[in-house]
Amino acid sequence: MKKLLFLNSDLCAGCLNCQAACAIERRGGAGASLSAQRIGFDPFGGPHSLTVCRQCDPAPCLKACPAGAIVRGTAGWEMDYDACVGCLACREACPFSAIFVHPETGKPIRCDLCGGGPVCVAACGFGALGYGDAEERKVRGKGVPEFEQDPELGRGPIRE
Repeated sequence: MKKLLFLNSDLCAGCLNCQAACAIERRGGAGASLSAQRIGFDPFGGPHSLTVCRQCDPAPCLKACPAGAIVRGTAGWEMDYDACVGCLACREACPFSAIFVHPETGKPIRCDLCGGGPVCVAACGFGALGYGDAEERKVRGKGVPEFEQDPELGRGPIRE
């Protein structure tokens, strides 16, 4: 069962706690440029959007990486930064523009779902981010699916 991150734009306050938590937990520094996901804002009041790795299978980034630095992890695709040569071919291959560039190392930043317990979901005080079954989301339609979030992340159910 493939799990993904979802955003309920109606609940998102735009505080970016999710991005801060990701940057601090995964890369040791604060700042949106170190986060593996981006929350987009519509200046005209439209819905917020989430840009994050969709854990494609087959993954275009995997095929594009000449160093074999993208490997299957416990919850999805992960970067082997020791093997990564920083060519960013993975970034160019991503059809969702969901691979970002580390401002200091020049290497890719991509979401690996924190091994199955995304810190961004736990950091969202508004319940706008969810982590759940991708197939169930397809059945229920757009937005956040009706699913029980992982109780270890400290959130209850999110409904569309």
